[in-house]
Amino acid sequence: MIELSKGVVAVDDRLGDLGQVLTEEGYQVVDLAGDLDQVDAVITSGLSQNIMGIQTTSTKAPILNGAGRRPEEILADLERRLRAR
Repeated sequence: MIELSKGVVAVDDRLGDLGQVLTEEGYQVVDLAGDLDQVDAVITSGLSQNIMGIQTTSTKAPILNGAGRRPEEILADLERRLRAR
């Protein structure tokens, strides 16, 4: 049986095991430095904001801040945001 991906998520590698957790939950995980036009969501470590707190992005996908959060919290937020789209 072929299992379909729940979506493509770009994940900051500074978030530890989050990519593995998302993969186990059925998401395709890609590098944050890749082409963000093709992702369903972006999860950052919060360190990708500049000094003034302004972010420039090249995607219309929802951007979630994963800093200081457990993978389960991020996963729940991700699924809620993707359902709302």
